[in-house]
This record gives sequence, structure tokens and C-alpha cells, in this order.
Amino acid sequence: EAVLEQARRVLNPDGILIAPNPVKTDKMASKAATAVKDFIGYGPAGVWTHDQYVEMLEDNGFKVVRDELIDGRMPVAFVVAEKAEE
Repeated sequence: EAVLEQARRVLNPDGILIAPNPVKTDKMASKAATAVKDFIGYGPAGVWTHDQYVEMLEDNGFKVVRDELIDGRMPVAFVVAEKAEE
């Protein structure tokens, strides 16, 4: 959340935030990738589902203008957002 606060602070009024992030899904490959990442201590990736990630951005002052789930062994939420009106 501190990172998003800083992003909002420095983002130009007409700027956009492009925020791809690995996410959890119900697919077996995704579950296996998340388990391996957790085992080796690979950061917080895959903490949220796609919908939870979008909601987290919105809860932290961004208006999501585009979001897409890029499927694969390690699914990624590709999100484009702008500052929400205060």
C-alpha cells in the first residue's frame, strides 16, 4: 500500500499506472507455481486473485480503466489505472 501511495503522489494528473502482477487462479499449474514461489521465498507474487488485485488498486485510490487476466503457468493480471477523483 505504501508503494501505491507513492505512485499516486508522483503520477501526473493525466498519467496512467500500468501494473502487471502475478495472481492466483484455480488452475493446477498456477497452484504449483505459487507453492514453489512460496517455498523458495519469492516475494508476495500470487497473493491476490485477479479480482482481488483490481479491488485492492481501487481501494488505494486508483480507477481501473483496463484489466485483463493473462493466462499461463504463472497467470498475470495486467491492469491500467489512473488516479481516482478525490
